[in-house]
Amino acid sequence: MVRKGHRADRFAGPDPVFAGPAQDPLGKIMRRILRKIAEDEPSSLGDTSTLADPAVVDDLVVNRQNKKGAAV
Repeated sequence: MVRKGHRADRFAGPDPVFAGPAQDPLGKIMRRILRKIAEDEPSSLGDTSTLADPAVVDDLVVNRQNKKGAAV
């Protein structure tokens, strides 16, 4: 029988869980796409076919270009 506070309790407990930014594959893809749009490199976006609605990326690129043109 193991008593509470026994020496083995320190090693037998669950590992701590750390929450961080989304690391799922789609989150990584979307962050890469947004970074390329922000860097004004829409020609090097890569494959967007895995997104639920790839047309959204085109809208983001057009809106970014419109805002960039209006600021000049």
